[in-house]
Amino acid sequence: MTGRWGDELFLAGIYLSPTWQNQGLGTVIMGDVLASAKARGQRVRLQILKVNPSRRLYERLGFSLFAETNTHFRMRRFRMRRFRMRRFIKRR
Repeated sequence: MTGRWGDELFLAGIYLSPTWQNQGLGTVIMGDVLASAKARGQRVRLQILKVNPSRRLYERLGFSLFAETNTHFRMRRFRMRRFRMRRFIKRR
């Protein structure tokens, strides 16, 4: 789910069933989100729970922490760096 926040794209959430987690699907989805934002000239920001291990994924994709609450990290992708996507979903 996404929304618009000024000149930024706000990623409200990506929800994957545990069956599909840790298989590269989040990276593929984020690649599409980042490509869409780049085409529109938008930066991307998001908010995740502090206990959410997906923070590592977002940092790997170029997101940086810019604020936090008692429960959440707020992250933004400042640079529009070139994103090279590898599609590596495990085969079942």
